[in-house]
Amino acid sequence: MPQYKLVVMSNPMEGREDEYNKWYNEHHLGAVLDIDDYTAAQRFRIVDGFESSHRYMALYDAESVDTETAMAKISQRVAEGRMPISDALDLRTSVTFYEPITPLIKAKGG
Repeated sequence: MPQYKLVVMSNPMEGREDEYNKWYNEHHLGAVLDIDDYTAAQRFRIVDGFESSHRYMALYDAESVDTETAMAKISQRVAEGRMPISDALDLRTSVTFYEPITPLIKAKGG
């Protein structure tokens, strides 16, 4: 089955960072992982001194027939109210699937 990385770049609404992080960490990651296409998730925060339009990134491992199906499963759960989206999330997010074009290459000795 094809494997993908789903990269979600996002920000909290102004002044609601704690609420945003609590929702993302305690609810949203698990809700996505309840969908059989998604096998792993991890969040990241931009390192001080670097700039980007988004301060947070969520990286999901997905195994699916195709990305359209994988994304549709999330959209369906949101539409049905089974995956609530916090209003602390700034909806100007970037959601992108990537597919591998090389095998994973590890450093010597690693």
